[in-house]
Amino acid sequence: MFKVLSCAALALVLLGCGSNQLRQSPDSAMNKQAQSEKTITQENAKTFYFVDDKGKKLSLSSNDDFNTAVLKDDSGKSYDLKRERAADGIYMENKDGVSIHFKKGEGIVEFSKYKSIPITEVK
Repeated sequence: MFKVLSCAALALVLLGCGSNQLRQSPDSAMNKQAQSEKTITQENAKTFYFVDDKGKKLSLSSNDDFNTAVLKDDSGKSYDLKRERAADGIYMENKDGVSIHFKKGEGIVEFSKYKSIPITEVK
């Protein structure tokens, strides 16, 4: 019985050593890793689209689960934002006073301090 189990274990080890992954060249392994990292980045990329009361369209895009994001408006201006602490929802701002705070499809955007514009998510 011991010999049978030993032979089976040895066969499994030999099959594992002969796998295709060990026969890959280092270049192809690096290419596969780069492709998988690119796929992960694309999977993490999220974009929310908003519209305000006057019909102005905004988009908020992030690749890192909204630790940082880029807010773009209709006129082509873009603002780099950084996530800050919020009691509820997602709040992001930059040093120039541009901020966005949203939760469950509704929010507020400010392009200058204390001039809030209500926004609604468009799906």
